[in-house]
Amino acid sequence: MAYSPLDTTQNQIRLLHLAPADQEEDEIKCSFSLASLDEDVDYEALSYAWGDNNKTISIKIEATRRYRKSRARMKRGKRAREPTSTRVLRPRLESSVLVTENLHLALKHLRLKDRERTLWIDALCINQSDTRERTHQVTRMSSIYKQASSVVVWLGEAWNGSELAMECLQRFGKDSNLHHDQSLSPGLTVNGMGLEYYELRGHLIQFFDLPWWGRLWTVQEYALAQRVVFQCGKRLLSGELLRESRRSFYNHSASCCGRPYLQIEHGETGLSLADCFVRLSFLEFIQTFRETYSFLTIVALFSIRQVTDSRDKIYGMLGLATGRYARLIEPDYTRSPEQVFEAAALASFDRTGKLEFLSHLFGQRQLKLPSFVPDWTASISSHGHHSSHQDWLTCISHYKASGGRSAEFNLIAAGKAVTRGIIFDTIATTGPSNDSRPFEKVVNEMRDLPDADRCSTGSYNHTSETRETAFRRTMCGSMDIVTKDSRACFRRLRGLTDFSKFKKWQVWYDTTFTLKSTLYDKDVSISNQLFFAVTVGRRFITTEKDYIGFAPKECEKGDLVAVLPGGSVPYILRPEPVADALWEQGHGSSSCYTILGDSYIHGIMDGEAFDMLDESEGELQEIVLV
Repeated sequence: MAYSPLDTTQNQIRLLHLAPADQEEDEIKCSFSLASLDEDVDYEALSYAWGDNNKTISIKIEATRRYRKSRARMKRGKRAREPTSTRVLRPRLESSVLVTENLHLALKHLRLKDRERTLWIDALCINQSDTRERTHQVTRMSSIYKQASSVVVWLGEAWNGSELAMECLQRFGKDSNLHHDQSLSPGLTVNGMGLEYYELRGHLIQFFDLPWWGRLWTVQEYALAQRVVFQCGKRLLSGELLRESRRSFYNHSASCCGRPYLQIEHGETGLSLADCFVRLSFLEFIQTFRETYSFLTIVALFSIRQVTDSRDKIYGMLGLATGRYARLIEPDYTRSPEQVFEAAALASFDRTGKLEFLSHLFGQRQLKLPSFVPDWTASISSHGHHSSHQDWLTCISHYKASGGRSAEFNLIAAGKAVTRGIIFDTIATTGPSNDSRPFEKVVNEMRDLPDADRCSTGSYNHTSETRETAFRRTMCGSMDIVTKDSRACFRRLRGLTDFSKFKKWQVWYDTTFTLKSTLYDKDVSISNQLFFAVTVGRRFITTEKDYIGFAPKECEKGDLVAVLPGGSVPYILRPEPVADALWEQGHGSSSCYTILGDSYIHGIMDGEAFDMLDESEGELQEIVLV
């Protein structure tokens, strides 16, 4: 299909006019018009998962026409199924275009009977084969979704259980007093079931596991919307009711309705019901609090979502960048994914002067990148582990391992960067990883390490604490979670600390499954969340200087603990031989290292390593990362 070109000087976009239809079987007919975002344009934006590009269906598209706004505009408060009415010039030409099966279904269900519907749909309104136009329109995506009268989230056709799932969410959203468990009053009942029923939980999990929830572009489409309506088949659910259902779920789960079955993974999805509401929480938090998040944290938060083009792991999030991260890089589809990821990491450093990007070296890397560049396509073993990694990224802003010293970080050659820092210690022993075994065993095996008896008796000389206190602080990263303005907030543990939460958690994980529900409360939930934040993707270590902590699970005995200016946390390095003789001649005795990731080392999280260096009048060492 031949697209009429857009006038980029006029901030133009294409709008799709979906013709009305009396019957669902009627052929889909559409037309395009050109409109400027600088004008008061009335349209809805569609948010959906593209689906399989190899499974397509033809629809009729009429020639591009000039957009004219009707006098009777749709008011912002009306329902999504009552969209803008428009007057346009009569079309003259018609051609066919292929769309994916899922988009075809969406168009069929979105049609009205008595008037056309004006929509913006990325797959149709952007000429996807024109790299220049695609780049230009991607930079306009945030404006397109912000200015839409509403965003319609198409979840797909109705399925057996979708009505029950949406009815359940609607009831939770309308009545915050409803308990999850029917044994409590007033209790939720949907078709005779509460959440204690495996069947109802399964329907809800299937709802949150629909493709839309796994697509990355849908994040900014949701977060930037003035108003959201979810549609599955013909059933609608307002975004506000869905948000209220999440609040109800968490309020009851944290108090009266906390049950082990909320954490049980369901079938082949690998999701628990708690995981599902975490997905919704991420969207809501970004919609409400994105100005308080760094851009790299936003990228990591949704890196588990899928894209057709891996460059969109960055480009698909740019619309959510605010403050000093705004317009961090420009979309450019002539760059390789490796170039895009490196540019984003280094641009973040240039804007902030911090080494935050070195805390994003997480998961199983897929691309060929220098060790210091995050791979945002990296796979993470489970949804729960992904959530815990986000908690860790929140924790690191509370640490000051570099004591506030400014970062020094420069590229010196392809795939090589130089910084200065302290090679502080060497890993002596490593414990089990918390990724693939029950955490009860992990905790016990930590104490079975060589010299483990020293972890529970005597003093921890680096902090003037008992070793037992140091061990407990290490297990939670010296962090706590408190409620502030109805929002859970992380904070550092300081001074003498009441470890009653940790002790309750120890009792809880030691007990049998059948008794866990009776012992589970808010304190246990907080301790459990902190434990996983610090340990997921890591293993317990001891060092030659008798420190304890958690380091990347790839670490081995002999790997090094380093502290770098501008870094909030210590990093784990591995010495590498220099393969380039010419480079070696130019850099003398500088050592090369790969960086495995960041770490928690109890006793050097607040600048102590630099204080020791100052006291000994030592100097920083040049460190080359490859």
